[in-house]
Amino acid sequence: MPVPLYEANCLKPVANPRTAGSGRLVWLLIDSSSVGGAERHVATLAQSLRRCGLPAEVVLYQDHGNSPWLAQLSSAKVPFRVLDGTVAGLLHAVRSSRPLLLHTHGYKAGILGRPAARLAGVPVVSTFHTGGRERFPVGLYGLVDEWTSFLGKRIAVSPAIQQRLPFSSYHIMSYVSVSCLPPQGSLPRRVGFVGRLSEEKQPDQFCALARRSPSRVEWHVFGDGHNIKKDEPGVLWVVPVT
Repeated sequence: MPVPLYEANCLKPVANPRTAGSGRLVWLLIDSSSVGGAERHVATLAQSLRRCGLPAEVVLYQDHGNSPWLAQLSSAKVPFRVLDGTVAGLLHAVRSSRPLLLHTHGYKAGILGRPAARLAGVPVVSTFHTGGRERFPVGLYGLVDEWTSFLGKRIAVSPAIQQRLPFSSYHIMSYVSVSCLPPQGSLPRRVGFVGRLSEEKQPDQFCALARRSPSRVEWHVFGDGHNIKKDEPGVLWVVPVT
């Protein structure tokens, strides 16, 4: 069964004559103050949806100041808007703009966005990104996010996350957009993996590439986790990141 407006296998728009050419947007709602995996996922998803003919806009719940992610969105020509950081402001924005779909990312966007969408009569879906349970109080927020997700459809980026969710969900892996053509020119001297070493990020693929690469290329890991051996052949540097 496809996610509303998405075909789960390739994120192509689902034909719907009632919404074609309506000018309404898919809203990707997130509360972000920095650049991380969820932010990269949201930016890539917005670009993919727009290429598929579904106008999409990133919506930030509140203004966290001069975030480098906003500059990245502008550079990638991804439209975005910043709300006032209040529940009333979110509900007013959803009711007045009536997006085609509200797609939430992160616990705050999910906990607040799903009721707002339901009150406004807007379809809503939430993507769950976090692989492990965080410490209190963030872990508690995560539990509230998961148990209130019955208000909309759910997407998990890994089988482990999907099994943890208390309600049924769709599994759609995170991805990056790559060219159909192989890169031209010489290989870089250093290749880095930056982030938490969890299943959905596939650090095993990074290590497999490191083992097969020419010896002149250095492969560095900036992160930590249980899904990689610290003495992995070909990986020269493992650095915990906090």
